[in-house]
This record gives sequence, structure tokens and C-alpha cells, in this order.
Amino acid sequence: KAIFDCVRDEEVAFFLSNLVELNKPYLEKVVGKIQVGDVLEVAGIASGSELAGWKLGKLEGKDYVNTLLNISGVEVLGWAREFSLERVLNDVFEARTFANYFDDFNAKVLDKAIFDSVRNEEVATFILKLVALDKAYLESVVGGIQVGHVLEVAGIASGSEADGWKLGKLEGKDYVDTLLNISGSEILGWAKDFAIKTVFADVFEARTFGEYFDDFNAKILDKAVFDCIETREVAEVLGFVVDGKVAELKAIVGEIYVGELLEVAGIASGSEADGWKLGKLEDKDYVNTLLNITGSEIIGWVENFDLDRVFAEVFEARTFANYFDDFKVAALDKAIFDCVRDEEVAFFLS
Repeated sequence: KAIFDCVRDEEVAFFLSNLVELNKPYLEKVVGKIQVGDVLEVAGIASGSELAGWKLGKLEGKDYVNTLLNISGVEVLGWAREFSLERVLNDVFEARTFANYFDDFNAKVLDKAIFDSVRNEEVATFILKLVALDKAYLESVVGGIQVGHVLEVAGIASGSEADGWKLGKLEGKDYVDTLLNISGSEILGWAKDFAIKTVFADVFEARTFGEYFDDFNAKILDKAVFDCIETREVAEVLGFVVDGKVAELKAIVGEIYVGELLEVAGIASGSEADGWKLGKLEDKDYVNTLLNITGSEIIGWVENFDLDRVFAEVFEARTFANYFDDFKVAALDKAIFDCVRDEEVAFFLS
């Protein structure tokens, strides 16, 4: 193609020397008109031209494809000579608005009134305001848009705050709505004056663990051991974690085992008394070692960390022989392992 005539007869070594030295007049003359699209054509990734519209894979004539592929050598050299984010954004996005890119997606969700505030904003201007954290501007443009709306555009979610969001096959679940109801205003508020407990309050509102328990529809959650947490607000309990309120946390989750949490997720079954089952692994010492850990133990480790204490509480008085039996590997019966067989694991690790 004629676009490569300016570079075709250049000696590679001479070109690279000038590139390293950033000899801009020379480089502009040699590669100034070549576009990213031209380079990707050489690699077989793109086809087309600035005039006809670039095609990238199956993506033809899309504004977001052309935005990238129309970048020229002259523009890149200009950024290198005198870098300015505003200049880069203006060169890349030109005067395109979000409406140009909305048309690329052909998603009906973008016709919703919720996007009217951002539709006609120039992308370059928006990004500059975002980088500068111009909160008044951003609030007016994206304050009312929720995470759910953004995921709708990507085809991941559907629904609304009023009806309840659907995420894949997850419909009307509290933990789905918790995430998808987060708004631009809330995110801007966190950026303005960040406080983790404010984030918890905005995200979880006054929802209790019981509301999330209902989402899982797991009978395990009817166990008495979960009564102490079921009526507590999620934001409040997370606040206890942030503030290091050990007594409060032990009272709420101290008696809950890791095994019971995995039961809620449908990964484990059983109990401390009967022995846990994890998938096809039933009543194995290494399974029970993990699943018998309690909330009180974990809180104690965080409160006053001591590795020897962790080993002692996790492995208790179990020996390597207990774990050897789990594997039922004949090689472990060899005399070479006699020296370690009856050693307590916690003592060995310490």
C-alpha cells in the first residue's frame, strides 16, 4: 500500500537509532501518516481504512474500533513531544459523544431515559472531568445511573431497581440487588470523603444477614447456630470488623464453624460430631482440620496473632499418622516414615 512507501526503503538500523533518539522530524516524515489500523492490517488483525471504516475481526465500522485504529504516527509523536492528557483524549476521541458509542452497541437499554444525562456528553470532556474528580459535573451526568444499568449495556443484567435486577439466572436476589443498586452518586460520595463504614451503609442499607440467607434457600441456615447472626444488620457487623470489636464479633459468629459456612454454599455437609463431608471426601482428618475451625478461633488469631497458637488450634493433637491414614497410600507404610509418623503436626510445624 502507498501508505508504507515512506518507510519501505528506510534502513532498519537507521530507523531504530532515530526512534531511540526520538528524532521527531525524521519519524514524522517516515511514519507520521501510518495509522494503528495500517499496522494491525500487517498483522492480519484488521482490514479497511480510515476512509471506509476499519474492520477488526467481526466488528465493522464501529466508532470504538475507528477511535483506536485511526490514531496516526503524527499524533503519537505529538504526545511524546509534549504530553498532555487533554491533547491525547482530543486526538483519540475527537468530538465524539457517548451517543456515537451507544449506537455501536445497538442495545435498546441505551434508549432508557436514565442515560439522557450522559448521551450527548463528549467522551474526552467526560474523562478529563473524571480524572479531575469534578464532582458537580459528574453528579449531574452519571449520578442517577446504577451499576445494574451499566451491566445491562454489557448484556449481563436486566431489570431495574424497582422490579429487582436479574443477573444471569439469579433473579430478585438481595445480594444481586445490593450490588446492582449502587449508584453513581454513592460512588462519587465515597470518592469525596471515603469512609469504609459509609460504603457499607450505602451498599447494604439496613439489610440483615437473614435477608441474604433467604436468597440461598439453604436449610442449613435454619440451624440454631445461625440465630445469633440472622437478625443482625450486615453493615453493623462489618463495622465491628473494621473497629476490631472482638467481644461483639465472638458473640455473633464465635460458635460458627468453617464447615457450616461451606454447608451454606452447598460445598460441605455433616458436622463436627459426625465428621464433615467435602465433595467426595468423607470424614477425612485433613477435611475436618479445616472445617472444624470456629469463628472464635479466627477472631482470636486476628486479635493476637501467634503462629504456634494457630497450629495448635487447627491441628490440635493430630499426628502425621492421622493424615497418612486419609491418603491410604501404601508407600506411607514404609519404615522410612516411622520417624515422622507419630509426631504431632502442630509441634512439627512450630
